[in-house]
This record gives sequence, structure tokens and C-alpha cells, in this order.
Amino acid sequence: MSLIQQVLVDEGYKNLNWFERHVAEDRVDDLIVCFAGLSEKIPDFPLAPGPKFHKDYYQVMHGVVPVIEEKQTPSLDSRSESEFDSNQEDHGGTEDPDLISAEAVIKAGWRECKDAQQFVDLVGLGNMAAQCLVLLFSEEKEEVNFITWIKEAAEDYLGQVQHCLQAGLWQGIQWMEIQPSPDKEENDLIFIYSELLTISLCPKNSKLSAYHDLLQRLLPKDENLKPRGLSQSSQEAVFYRDIEDTRRITPAVYEEVLKRFQEFRPREKWLGPFTAIIGPQESGKTSVMGQIAQQGYTYVAYVSFAEPNSTTFLGRSELAHRSRSPEICLANVELCRQIGISPRVFFDLQVRKHFGGFQERLRWALLKCHSDIDSEMFRIRGQFRGKPDHESFSEILTKYVERYKQNQKIIFVCTHAKWKTYQEYHHLMDVKDDELVIKEGHPSVLLCFDESGGLVTIAEDEMVWFEKLIKAICNRSHDQWGEKDRFFSVFLDRKTRDPYLKSPASHKEVFKPIDLD
Repeated sequence: MSLIQQVLVDEGYKNLNWFERHVAEDRVDDLIVCFAGLSEKIPDFPLAPGPKFHKDYYQVMHGVVPVIEEKQTPSLDSRSESEFDSNQEDHGGTEDPDLISAEAVIKAGWRECKDAQQFVDLVGLGNMAAQCLVLLFSEEKEEVNFITWIKEAAEDYLGQVQHCLQAGLWQGIQWMEIQPSPDKEENDLIFIYSELLTISLCPKNSKLSAYHDLLQRLLPKDENLKPRGLSQSSQEAVFYRDIEDTRRITPAVYEEVLKRFQEFRPREKWLGPFTAIIGPQESGKTSVMGQIAQQGYTYVAYVSFAEPNSTTFLGRSELAHRSRSPEICLANVELCRQIGISPRVFFDLQVRKHFGGFQERLRWALLKCHSDIDSEMFRIRGQFRGKPDHESFSEILTKYVERYKQNQKIIFVCTHAKWKTYQEYHHLMDVKDDELVIKEGHPSVLLCFDESGGLVTIAEDEMVWFEKLIKAICNRSHDQWGEKDRFFSVFLDRKTRDPYLKSPASHKEVFKPIDLD
């Protein structure tokens, strides 16, 4: 596309909204439409364009990305709100828009249209939509009449839009049955299609909010029907409700955590960067960690060690007994920052039942990474006939964590694209830079181990695992403590326990727990 644009510029072609070198997200769909149109129209595309095809290149691109001057008919994506509102007034106001708008289309006689140009003139579409409809129908008119074609086009467009909105659990719309048979339903369908075309020529995820506003106005849902949101249980609904007490205490709790983080110095008197938050059941420990992410203080890598059959919310995590090294948590957060996943969204991805698929993929990736590390360590033990030194282990760990990041990036990218389609998260599409950067004096990530009491009591193997986790936390802080490597660990428990207060090494200290009671 860059080559084609440069050729057209050199030839003096104008009135195109040229693509930048790095295409903005809201223009990716236009880029793909251009590419598809050029591939279909031009032989041997995308080989170097010959002069005889320059005009064809221009015509295809002008149909998708024209520059519209103020006095020209507004294009598909630049139509103003005032024009949109006045168009509705022309159709008889908003008292009963789905009926009145359909009547307007009937009176105008869309069923009498013989081709796309007559339809375009009838419903008053913008210049870009008009050109594209005429072009699309011209390729099909030999095989099908216009009325059949326009109904199929409308059904396909509305079907895709409704599918995306339903998958994202958008509320307030009475979904329309596709392939309607009565005349009235067909009239409604065609009018809705003509209005959708004023938003975008083809369905785009970036336009979901505009589609929702339009369909909510034209196909309002009965307010008495119970909405279906992301929440899977009453516990989850309560957890995600704005609880003033939890929101109120979060700054103070985070301040205590931050105080301990800033006091910590590797290789000095402190054993490691960790503390505990202590409080009885339902004291808000988990909610506070969620609010730390929600309010954007920093990222929270969350894992719960609740009993498998526990009814405690948030329940046992898929990653329980898998997150044994801080390096993986830091790698996940690094991917979030690169891709544009905010602290709030990352926390939800780890805990909400609706994102169980992401959690399961993360679990298997962790298993694979740790298995590779263990296999490599076993191989080295055989070579050296003994335990590998710490330096060898660090090299192995770094090697496989980098491989983990490369493999997981596509998972995070796909997840990032999917969560933006949800109504609850759509307004978080454009994450501000200050939400992604590491704030000065703050940890890059908080490692949160919920229901951690079970790790230090009863089962001997779990106690060993807990000690290994503490050792890994301490080793990481001693080996690497650059800005993006700085973290702090928080164990959530219902009471104070010795492992949080006593140090395995007598000359080291641990931080005093934070008591919520």
C-alpha cells in the first residue's frame, strides 16, 4: 500500500485520505477494504503497479478513503450528528422511529428501485457509500435482481452487527430476526441498513458503540426484561458493584504497601519484597486488591489458593500452584503494557469467569514454561554430575521466559481485540499512556496471593512450595531490580501466621503485616 500511495502521489493524484506509515487502529478496517478491493480488481496485485493500472488504483482507493471538502456531500464516516438528527426529523421525528422510518422508506418506494443508483438517490446516502453500493451491485446485477440483492446485503450486514453486539453482551436492544418475511419487517430491515451505512460501509469493531446507539433507538428493548451482563453469580455482581467502603480504604491500604515497597532494599536487612494483608472473612481484602487495579495504581498479578470446593469468591485460580516465579508475572505485565491492556482489564482477565478460556491458556503456557525449565535443569545436572549453580539457573530461566513472552504475545493480542467488543469494556478501548507506564516510586506489579493461609498450614508439600515461592521472590529481587523488574508481593490471609513474621535467616527481617480488622 505504501508503494501504491507513493506512485499515486508522484502521478499527481489528489483527494485521497492517505494512510500513514503506521496505520491508526480506527483506520485498519479501511486499509483492509482497500487491499481487498485492489486485489480483486487488479491482476497480479500486489506486484509493482504498472502505469496502465494507476487510474484503477485511484478509483478503488477513492471509493474507500476520499478526502471530503466541507461543501461536498459528507462521506460515510464523517457524517455529522446534526445531519443525522435532521435526517430523523425528516422521517417524522423520534416518537416511534422504527415504524415511522419504515413508512418513510415505503412512501419513497424502495421496492420500485431497479438498481443501486436509484436506491442511493432514494435514501440519500453519502457519496462514499453511494459509490461503493453502485460498484458492488454492478458486479452482481447479471445474476440477481436489485431487490433480492439489497435484501441479502442488508441481512448480511445487520446479521454481523447483531452477532458482534450479542457476543459483547450489549444491552437495551430488541434483536431483529434476520431473513424477515412480512413486508413491514423487510421495510424496517432496509431502513436500518441504510442508517448503518451512514456509520460505516462494512461492520467494524471500532464502531460498535455507534451501532448500539442506532439500534437502541430503532429497536429499543422492553425495559422490564432483565439484562444479561458479564456477571455469572450474585457474588460476582456484588464484587463488581461500587462498594464505597472498599473504595474508601483502598488508598490507605495501597499507601501502606507502597511504604514497604519503597523501604525495601535488595541485599540489605529485608528478606524479600513481600508482606501480608490480614483481615477476617469478608473484610474486603480481595476487593481492595481489585480496587488497586481498578483505580490504576499499578498492575495486580492475582492468584487464589482457595480450596478446590470452596465457595469463597473469587474461588481457586486456574494458576494455583503454577505461578511459582515472579518472572512470569513480570512477563505478563510487560505484554500488557506493550499491547495496551490496562491494570483494570488485566485484573478482570485473571478473575472473571467469562474469561476462563484466557485463564486456561495461561495455565497451560505456564506449565509448558516450567516443564521446559525443569527439563533443561535436569539435563545440566547430568552433564555436571551435580546441582547447577545459580548463574546457570538464571540463564535458563531468562531463556525460557523470553520464549514464553514470544509465544504468549499472540494470545494477549487476540484477547485484547476480543475484550474491546464487550459493552462493559468498550469505553476503555483508548487506554491513556499514564495507565500503562510505571509510575515513579511504584512497583511494576503487585503479586497477590489470595487465601494464602492454606500454603503455610496442614499440607507439608504445600509448605515446601510456599518456601520455594519465598525463595524465588527473594532471588529475583537480589538478581534484578531495575525499574521494570521491581515488584512487591502481598499474601492475603485471615490471621497473622509465623511465616509472615519470622525469617528463615535470623539476620533478615520481614515487613509487618497490614491489618484490616
